[in-house]
Amino acid sequence: MTQPARKMPSSAESGNWKPKHAKAAPKGLAVSRNLSDEEIRPVLKLKRHEIANFTEVHGVNLEWLLEGEGRIFEKDPIRLSPNSTGAEFAAVVATMPMADQQAIRTMVREIVQERDQ
Repeated sequence: MTQPARKMPSSAESGNWKPKHAKAAPKGLAVSRNLSDEEIRPVLKLKRHEIANFTEVHGVNLEWLLEGEGRIFEKDPIRLSPNSTGAEFAAVVATMPMADQQAIRTMVREIVQERDQ
């Protein structure tokens, strides 16, 4: 059974992501995970299908690979930090009691309203 295609982060779709991180990240990952140059060569081409394949094979978080945000590996526990993605924040909020979720929703709504004024 094939897995559904992974969605590229919005900055990658719009062309705003920085290839510098997308090239440096696999090199650092190769050292820490003892991956060969041959294993990382395809992802360094920055072709979408090669990037997607690399993240699936090695369990790497796509947003981290392209943007340096969020967890390095998909299976890592989510810890909120300044580098957390919106999806990670939403996943943590979803585990909270409903009253806390509603309070956070209200605070975010107020922040967005203030920003838009």
